[in-house]
Amino acid sequence: MNREQIIRLSNTVAMVAMVMLVYWVFVFISITVFGFKVFRENITQTFYLSVLGVLALLAGAVAVNVILNLSRIADALAGSRPARSKPASKPRRLRWLAFLLSFPVLFAFLYVGDLASSAKKREYLTNTARRIVEQSAPDIERLAKYEFTQRYVNEAQAILKRLSGEVKRFPSVSVIVADDIDGRQTYLAFNHYSSWERRGRVLRHDYLFPASIRDRDYLREVFEGRRQDIRFSAHDGSYELYFPLKRQGKIIVLYFTDRSQYGKIGS
Repeated sequence: MNREQIIRLSNTVAMVAMVMLVYWVFVFISITVFGFKVFRENITQTFYLSVLGVLALLAGAVAVNVILNLSRIADALAGSRPARSKPASKPRRLRWLAFLLSFPVLFAFLYVGDLASSAKKREYLTNTARRIVEQSAPDIERLAKYEFTQRYVNEAQAILKRLSGEVKRFPSVSVIVADDIDGRQTYLAFNHYSSWERRGRVLRHDYLFPASIRDRDYLREVFEGRRQDIRFSAHDGSYELYFPLKRQGKIIVLYFTDRSQYGKIGS
């Protein structure tokens, strides 16, 4: 392989590396700004590390190209051989059009992948909730017998702690109940971190469940008996599932949360 062939090869490698880098930046900006979760954990790590390989490839190709071109220029100045410059050919319009159209296609792929990730996570959380209801029926019955007492809070903590510890990578689970504070209906939540403080006065305010307006409207309709459907939401890798239950005329809601620090399809 002579010098001219090496220069052409380095030009090709540099161009391919630059295109790959442009695509990488586009994907990175898309998943960062829009919170897309598409890849599995190991693929995500490889994706982030791949930019180092692309930059190294680009730097190497540019360095070889510069060195060989300087050598060719030096030879031309020395009169050993005239430098030949290949006339620049105009880029084909079809090729540029395909390159530009590839970005919306890639964005659509990321969007569809994010929807698939959310659907998989919804299925996973729903199946988890149903397994808990089926396999831990006595615990669900005890959670449904809500009253704001030390016994209930400690019992709920023990039940939820056991459920969380029995399964690997179990999502965070809480039980939401309806109560009144100063004559106003509100919602309390208990999880495996909840405890009844022995010192001082224990208030319902300590267990308030913070929720958005839409979530509060949903909970109000659930506890009023007007709906019993589940509610799922996904945003920027955070997944929430409300799973209402009715036992012996009392209503509770199992609240599952899960967060993916990486994007993935599947669980």
